[in-house]
Amino acid sequence: MENKRSIIEATKSKLLKMKTDEEKLALLLETMTGLRQLPMAGPPETMTGYTRVLVRDTSKKPAEKDVASMIVDLAAEHNLAPQLLARLNTSTLNEPIIEHEPWAVPITFVPCANFDAGIYEKCPEVGTRACSGCRLVSYCSQACQRSHWKRHKQDCKHPLNSKDWEPAWVREQRNPIFSIPLQSSTAFNLMSGHGPVGMGVHLWGNVPAIDVLNLQKNEGVDYQKDLSLCFAASGDLRNILLTINRIPMDYQGQLSIVMNDLQPRVTFRNLLILSVILEIEDKFLAADIALHLWYSAFMPAEYEVQMLSAAAARIIKSKKQSRSISAESGDTESTRLILNLSDRIRAEFVSLSEQVGSRTPDHASAANELSSVMFAPHRIDYQDRYHCKLKPAHRVAMQAYRSFGLVLPFGAANAQFNTPNKTLFTKTGKWFQSDLVFPIEGWNISEVISFGTSCGTTSEDIFGCLYFYLSNQLRKFKEQLGTLKITFHLSDIDSRELASVIKWSSLQPRLPPANSRIDLPYKFDRIDVSNTTDDEYVGFERTILDWGTLLKTENIHSTLLTYSMNWMWTEPNSLPESNDAALVKIAMQLMEEKRLGDIPIDMLSMWSAPFITFNDASTAMYKNSKYFREYLRKRDIPSAAAEQGLQVKTKHSIVPMRHCVALEAPLEALPVFANDKEWYEAVSHTLTHPSLID
Repeated sequence: MENKRSIIEATKSKLLKMKTDEEKLALLLETMTGLRQLPMAGPPETMTGYTRVLVRDTSKKPAEKDVASMIVDLAAEHNLAPQLLARLNTSTLNEPIIEHEPWAVPITFVPCANFDAGIYEKCPEVGTRACSGCRLVSYCSQACQRSHWKRHKQDCKHPLNSKDWEPAWVREQRNPIFSIPLQSSTAFNLMSGHGPVGMGVHLWGNVPAIDVLNLQKNEGVDYQKDLSLCFAASGDLRNILLTINRIPMDYQGQLSIVMNDLQPRVTFRNLLILSVILEIEDKFLAADIALHLWYSAFMPAEYEVQMLSAAAARIIKSKKQSRSISAESGDTESTRLILNLSDRIRAEFVSLSEQVGSRTPDHASAANELSSVMFAPHRIDYQDRYHCKLKPAHRVAMQAYRSFGLVLPFGAANAQFNTPNKTLFTKTGKWFQSDLVFPIEGWNISEVISFGTSCGTTSEDIFGCLYFYLSNQLRKFKEQLGTLKITFHLSDIDSRELASVIKWSSLQPRLPPANSRIDLPYKFDRIDVSNTTDDEYVGFERTILDWGTLLKTENIHSTLLTYSMNWMWTEPNSLPESNDAALVKIAMQLMEEKRLGDIPIDMLSMWSAPFITFNDASTAMYKNSKYFREYLRKRDIPSAAAEQGLQVKTKHSIVPMRHCVALEAPLEALPVFANDKEWYEAVSHTLTHPSLID
């Protein structure tokens, strides 16, 4: 470390003597390249004990910074941080973290959990022996397990890992706060416990990702005609990623994707993730940066530098691609990214660059902000309600994510994740999202666990499973973008305005290819409007009027996809609590199948953990399809569709009507679970959504 310090000090002195920014930037880049080859003497931060709430002890001596942080700090002192990030060339972009560095990422195998960040020691072997007490971590040998026990004990013996755990309201012999009805709108505030914390901006999907094409059940896997897809209110990238990953690699057609979201932070993050995937050559490194940019609250400092460098490079390239598609352009990339973005996105990029340059929020502030949101005392009943449906080990894993915000195997070293993911925090250091939003909600939990266990982790290490699953999906995504012919059109306007823009564009004369820019598609094989069809947003009828004529009439499989989050709150009898006979029938079925343990339904105490599970699961087991059709009829949806030359599908061919039901099942079909594993995965992570309980 002394050698590194001396180089930094020498660089500082040289910078003071230089007169031009060009000279300074050249020196900074040269210094970064040189320092990256030196071994690190220790991790930049110490984050041990997963389930402890992290509050930085500022009385201690500050930890040493890593290479990227030191160089960016130097650049910031000379007001050159944004320019430095823009100047990082391709070789710097694609340089992996120091080779053979024991704390390096990405992780390619289940690590032995025996590490001590305090003295910078880590076992480099593969973890093959799961801890029998929690099965959250694995070790390479009994010796490593014994050595690590003192540090692991606080997680393994955590109260949440006990089968006898009970929610706070049971221990305190009171009713949970969410059972108390609101007396007035003024009661919806933080002190009442009803109000969520955090800013409530939705940056992650809250229902499992879908393949909007499902070629096998529609056009066929051998389909070779051009395809156009529109995600009118895209949210994050999950549906786009899954759709592209399931297209056969021998598909020869041109794929055009319009990706739009009104929330500028959502669109900006999508741009960043796509830039990382497209610009960073090493697929393992690209996937890992994209994964943590997407879902982790902290990342290695070098990832931040590479992320912004990738975005700067892609924006320059996208400007060239948007001007010409002629052969003379010299562009040989199979994937193009066309940006039709407002000034709000440019402001997001400038803001992020300024945050990086000023190092705000710093690690301590971000960690404390995350803790204040995730562990707000008045929200403990909502946290425990979520815990009620989970296995003990999954409760500990969830607590680990709440503590550190990292999508990593539970036993992985995390000290190098020392830089806040500034796309998840505001410029003033506030956490964008609410306290009951988790990465796991956007994916099929059965697929996640199945893939994770095939990589050697355990089903208990749910975020380890998610890490390996997403790493694989993102690597596959990069391979697809390098093989298929894809054009992305990114925008950030209201979905209704987007429909108008596309219709207007379709009326304009198309110029010869050699002279034209790449135009928006004006007919689509699939249009995904997300939940904009809810009454609180655009509504079904207006959505059909806006988008119905934009489906390709020549493709009999072209489809407008929607989903509704809120319909059951407005339609009578749509919830089981309004139908006592149905509720009793569901209770008898669950008792017969022993889904709630050995306790008879009539013996369940009010607001006990099994009662919470029953209360939430009953909605999934309630036959309410006819009430949904009534909801559509009241809004005259069949007639509105017919006026646009459309019809409501009587047989679903892309996604089933409800979660955990086979695609081919009748519309009235209810979920069927072959075993307790299927039941648990559905009830705990899929059938109900915790953020809707307010």
